[in-house]
Amino acid sequence: EIEGILNSKPLSYVSSNVADLDRITPNLLLMGRLDSSLPQVIYPADEFIGRRRWRQSQVLTDHFWSSFVRHNLANLQLRHKWYAETKTLTVGSVVMIVDPQLPRALWLIGKVSKTFPGADGQVRSAEVNVKGRLYTRPVTRL
Repeated sequence: EIEGILNSKPLSYVSSNVADLDRITPNLLLMGRLDSSLPQVIYPADEFIGRRRWRQSQVLTDHFWSSFVRHNLANLQLRHKWYAETKTLTVGSVVMIVDPQLPRALWLIGKVSKTFPGADGQVRSAEVNVKGRLYTRPVTRL
């Protein structure tokens, strides 16, 4: 399930226009299809895993997801302020809205429609358009 979550994320911007092509994901490139689920296989009754093992796998997946959000996501969005000039967030940038309250792999992807600079001139928050809805979030949550 973890592999499916990571490989189902689009590699590029996903348009809300129905006429556009399908999104490109690692699953599409690796397996030739968007769906990462394995084909249904009939197993003998003695090979079924019990509820306890299934629940344990769900707990491990939840643990992975919370660890990914807490540690890896922070590394993906590092902003090295004061060390070097970096490209700031601009109108039209494609971003993912970080929301720890949403279930695994369901974060929204949208386009920045407006930026709000702080007193120092650096962009501190942005308005993001996701499928016709506007969200205002701090840059640290994008």
